[in-house]
Amino acid sequence: MSAVSEAPDLGIYVHVPFCERVCPYCDFAVEAVGRLDPALESEYADLVIRELELLLREPGSDLEGRPLATIYLGGGTPSLLEPRTVERLLESFRRAFRGAPEEVTLELNPGVVEIGRVPGFRSAGVTRLSVGVQSLTDERLRRLGRAHKERDALRGLEACLAAGFASLSADLIYAAPGQTEEELLRDLGRLLDLGVPHLSAYALTIEPGTPFSTAQTRGSLAFPDEDVQLRMSSTLRSQLAAAGLAQYEISNFARPGHRSLHNLR
Repeated sequence: MSAVSEAPDLGIYVHVPFCERVCPYCDFAVEAVGRLDPALESEYADLVIRELELLLREPGSDLEGRPLATIYLGGGTPSLLEPRTVERLLESFRRAFRGAPEEVTLELNPGVVEIGRVPGFRSAGVTRLSVGVQSLTDERLRRLGRAHKERDALRGLEACLAAGFASLSADLIYAAPGQTEEELLRDLGRLLDLGVPHLSAYALTIEPGTPFSTAQTRGSLAFPDEDVQLRMSSTLRSQLAAAGLAQYEISNFARPGHRSLHNLR
């Protein structure tokens, strides 16, 4: 969990450090586990709840009983957790703090298993999903090391939209290896046609020590040059604005009423 806020109410971020696989551009604190072992999942939940208890007991802590505004389950891949584990974590926060959170976000990958858990996540108390689409082009997904394909992403988004969540966000990467402006426009158009109300769009950043960084150093991976990246960024902003998604942070765009309350903290 993150550091304590000085605000009168609280926004809690919980890091779930497990992924099916680690993408070659990622430098987050994550571990590749494939399918998450039930014993490891239970131990992880125990430790999160224990950390919360320790924070509440710290000398001078005024956390207990403060209003709870938002919860964000990020990662990693929080959708590797079973809905019952998510429900257990959320219930531990509700017991510790005052009031029901206005927004509970869970990051989700559009794999078959995770999408099958969508109704269970809603029943567990999740109100908002953030789907790691990244691309709607199979070749790009393969180059990015993603485990899903275009059809999985489209079916996953449709399932999330149909499940009755208060809001839905999709992640999109641009300036990826081999990506063109035309491809980016096509991906954007398909997301907008689906009616996704929030988009997080990130220019691919090459982090030191990642496989992508090594490949770039060796010259074995070609990325769009800076002029193309700038045009992609400009095109993305103008297309989303024309579709009614206003930019409210560097990488975040939303229709009215769909901004992430947790981000805004």
